[in-house]
Amino acid sequence: MRKTSLVVLLLLASLITPLEIHAAQQPYFHGKTITLQVGAPAGGRQDRIARTLAKYLTKYTPGNPAS
Repeated sequence: MRKTSLVVLLLLASLITPLEIHAAQQPYFHGKTITLQVGAPAGGRQDRIARTLAKYLTKYTPGNPAS
């Protein structure tokens, strides 16, 4: 019984600790600029994909970076 209690306690501690550390840190991309470089001419398929991706990167990346 005592061994089981210790295992449960250690398991709960291992789940709680990463949450506390994560909450104290600021997002990595906070206040930074992300630059996408596309190796294709403007107006092509890859350019359209990169422009669409850029809209969603700024929206869903933690820290709300500029594009």
